Formats: sequence, structure tokens, C-alpha cells
Amino acid sequence: MSIQKQVIVRHRSPGHLRLQLPPVLRTPACGFVLVSGLQALEGVYRVHFLEKQGKLSIHFLETDCTTADVAACLYRLIDRVQEQTVRVETRPAPLPASGWRGRLEEIRETVQAGGVIARQLTRTATGLSGTQWLGEFMNDLLMLYLIKMHWPSITQLWLPHPWRYRYEWTATFYLIYLHVKSKLPKPP
Repeated sequence: MSIQKQVIVRHRSPGHLRLQLPPVLRTPACGFVLVSGLQALEGVYRVHFLEKQGKLSIHFLETDCTTADVAACLYRLIDRVQEQTVRVETRPAPLPASGWRGRLEEIRETVQAGGVIARQLTRTATGLSGTQWLGEFMNDLLMLYLIKMHWPSITQLWLPHPWRYRYEWTATFYLIYLHVKSKLPKPP
């Protein structure tokens, strides 16, 4: 019997699945692959993996993905776990520690060089110091992330029923106001 058929659905409700995993999938490495892969799926906002109990709990927005989408993603991830297990069994001996240390040193130097270049670019392009520019950049990223996460709710729930979601609209307008206010030049 395939591993996918050994996964048992313990609970199913709108936007939530709780699964019982077979013993083969109850390792930290398998849990990491399953959790990270499911969280990458559009609409999945929370995944809990309990290794010892063999439980996997998945919470998702039904406006973004369906139970079938989650099941298909889980099926692909289990296939990936099986492939990795086969590769681990046939993997050559790991590099000595000195090889890893050399690679880590190269990565550290690359990151430092990238930081120097980024500081020079931000000073010349914006006229702001590094911390000011970083703060504005992070605010912009946060706004884009919030829009991305809430876009299906905005278009499918908030727009058709504005009064029901008035508090969400109030918070949205207030955040837009604060964002625009932060972009205005500061008075002398």
C-alpha cells in the first residue's frame, strides 16, 4: 500500500483538515518538508505537525484554495519525501567539516559585500540613511504583504458586504492614511 493511502483524515471542516500520518512520515525531516510545502500553498495560513502523535493539522482559507488543492499538494509532498528518503540511502559520505567551514566563510563574505553595495546604492538613490531607508522599505513590504494576504477576502467578502465588514474597512483606511502620512516630507 502506498504511503499516501495510509494517511487518515481524522477531522474535516470548512477550512480545516486534521490528519493521522503513518509512522514513516513521523520524522522531523518529513515534518519540515510537509509543513514548509503546505505553508507555501496559497491560502494555507497555519500548519501544525506533531511528530510523536503523528498528527498534521492544516488551516486554510476556502476563498483561496479547496480541500482538493490541499490534498493534491500533500500528495506531491509525500512523493518528494519518498524520493528524498531513497536519495539519503544512496548519498555519498558528507564533506569534511573544513569544506563546510570554507563554504560558510564564502557565504559570509558575499553577504558582507552585498551589504556594502546596498548601503552605497541606498544613499545615492534616496538620500536617506541606511536605517531610514530600511524602515521605509520594510513598511512598503508589510503593506504589500497585507494586501496580498487579504485580497481574496477584500474582493469576495468585503466589497459585496461593506457594512458587515466595516471594521475591516476602517482598519484598512487607517493603515493607508498612516502609510501615506509616513511618505510625506517632514516639516522643518
